[in-house]
Amino acid sequence: MKIYKTLKDAAEKYNVEPEKLQELVDQGDVRSGMLGDELIVLEDDVRTYVAERDVTREQFKHLEGVEIGVNQAAIKYRFNGVTIAEWVRKDKIRLIRQKGNRRMINEADVAYARALADIKGVRSGRPLFGRGRKERR
Repeated sequence: MKIYKTLKDAAEKYNVEPEKLQELVDQGDVRSGMLGDELIVLEDDVRTYVAERDVTREQFKHLEGVEIGVNQAAIKYRFNGVTIAEWVRKDKIRLIRQKGNRRMINEADVAYARALADIKGVRSGRPLFGRGRKERR
């Protein structure tokens, strides 16, 4: 279910300057519409912007280069192993090395993904990384 808020209400709830939200609307990063004479914005898009702004890979630099298996990462970070494998394929999570069928991935990337999922409130089956935007590394 899509929930829209007025630009002013979304700015207050998520501690974002209204001018910044308007800029995101103009860039197409936050979907919007009009309700009467008032601009409304899609709450999920605002939440995504805030999550990407507030969670950085720098917070997980202590895990950079630490190898973790896909199955172990799935259990530890509460993701589906198939999802993690797909992220590896799409270069959202870096593959450090592969020996046979065993893939060792970068734990920092998985920890970052978990933090994004928690802040965004992403549920299973919903996209975590932006709508077609290249994930920043």
